[in-house]
Amino acid sequence: MSGHQHIEALLDIGRPADAKRLVEEALAADPDDTPLRILLLRCLIAMDDMETALSLVDTLGAENPDWDWLYRMRAVVLIGLDKPIAATKAARHAVALDPEDAWNHYQLAVALNSAASRQPPGSEAGEKKKDAARKAAEHAVALEPQEPALHRLIGYLHSEPEHREIRERAWRKALELDPEDTAAMTELAGDEAVRSLRSSGLDKLGQALRIDPQGAPHARQIVADAFKRALMLPLLLTVPSEIATIVLALGWVPETWWSRAVPIGFAAASLMLLAEALLRVRTSLRAMVMGTLKLTGWLVAWVVVAGLLPILWLVTRHLIVMVCLVLVLIPGGCMAAVLAWTWVKWVFTLGWRTASSEPAPAWDVYLDNQLGSAGGATSQTRNQKSQNRNQKSGRKKSGNWLVYATVVFVLSRVVSCIAHSGDDPSPRPHSSYDAAHFSARDFRVGECVKTVGGYLWAPITVTDCADPRAIFRVASLSGRVCPNADYHRYQPVAVEVSTICLAKNLGQGLCYSWPGYRSDPAAHVAAKTASCTDPRVHLKVDKRVDGEASPLVCAPGQSAETFPIPAPGVAYCLSDPNP
Repeated sequence: MSGHQHIEALLDIGRPADAKRLVEEALAADPDDTPLRILLLRCLIAMDDMETALSLVDTLGAENPDWDWLYRMRAVVLIGLDKPIAATKAARHAVALDPEDAWNHYQLAVALNSAASRQPPGSEAGEKKKDAARKAAEHAVALEPQEPALHRLIGYLHSEPEHREIRERAWRKALELDPEDTAAMTELAGDEAVRSLRSSGLDKLGQALRIDPQGAPHARQIVADAFKRALMLPLLLTVPSEIATIVLALGWVPETWWSRAVPIGFAAASLMLLAEALLRVRTSLRAMVMGTLKLTGWLVAWVVVAGLLPILWLVTRHLIVMVCLVLVLIPGGCMAAVLAWTWVKWVFTLGWRTASSEPAPAWDVYLDNQLGSAGGATSQTRNQKSQNRNQKSGRKKSGNWLVYATVVFVLSRVVSCIAHSGDDPSPRPHSSYDAAHFSARDFRVGECVKTVGGYLWAPITVTDCADPRAIFRVASLSGRVCPNADYHRYQPVAVEVSTICLAKNLGQGLCYSWPGYRSDPAAHVAAKTASCTDPRVHLKVDKRVDGEASPLVCAPGQSAETFPIPAPGVAYCLSDPNP
């Protein structure tokens, strides 16, 4: 393996500090070597040393003024330095140098969107920048319509409620190109779940988590937002229940069966809607119940207390219960009024925009041509999905009479669901392209892991050690330094001081296709087993020694790698079957 290839291999397995050290040693002998300086730039960006990276990329740009890749990297560095205006200028230069490169337009869209986010909400300048970002993303998709990441970008750039259809079509197109694109799947599920817990959104979230269990934090927040929206109606229903109870207590209406039924009916409806929301979350995402309750606990408690107090007063007629009821009603009524007004205003705004005679956004027309197959087929598919959802909804409604039978039954089911869901471990979190948050606390020493998507910088997920894709074993979860340079240092996306050290978990006698070990330039792909006769294979495990009973002795031409932790340790003799 040449020096450049070894450096690229270190970069691709997440060891930029080691790669940087080797680059600097090589540059000491030849400081003008452009490929080495490009590798140094990659090291600096990977280490988040953006100030030094900016100085280097400017030097390289001055020497290679016609290289669009350098200006694209300059835009990446400037966004990292929170300089979106300068980043936009660099991205525009990259586009001018090579207007046929879709990733130049992609980076321009990212830079413009970053600049738009710095403007005051609703400002004309911000809207212009966002429109320009959408045009750049549109151009990128036109150049490479089969790239899922470009369609995802269009979805991210249409976050406004009135662009829901455009956004969802972008997610669906990304999923059409890559059915296991968990980022698009999660975003689409979030859009559907926030509209209604009765949609298929929760089921889609469950499917995304089965493919990528590390999506739990993002999915949990989506479920919490959808759950909060679902609790708005139960919260509103507690207000007339409490008011009717106070009116009855003051003697302003005669106490009859109907005057008692009004507060009980509103309270029971509120509690049943709460129970239904919890049951829907539990049915689709069982392990999400406790996490959702932690994020929405105060709102759930408010609905429960406000719903039970009218029933409790009618049973006890105690003054303390009435005082509590009034205390809950005052802030609850104010909140309900604000929520009701916001809700009505939001619905009215959407309705007005839908009924408006203004033409639809250009992105809508673009996506009609680019994101779907034939328009009729797309419409037919959408209608078929709608019919399927309606049929499923009808089947669910036919069995809901048991849930709504009595308040006691519903409450007992809720308590049972919460109690049992606490026994299940929460899913492990996820890392996606735009926003991923997971930490070392989500792994245990000795577990075997695989990369999701086959990329070494991609999120890792726990798997069985017998899985041929389990090429790593968790060695340590704390500290910033691994026992030796043979370990793969994995820094979680979440900002942490600790680093996950991963030991290799390779099988004796097996060969691995691990680009970057020798000559393959696609050094970002993770290892996988392959035939030793494959000319692309440059890694063979000649010997594996488990434990520390005897020292490892490798034959000439073989390299040794040792991993003393996790206990009992393992060591390998490795060679290149295709030197």
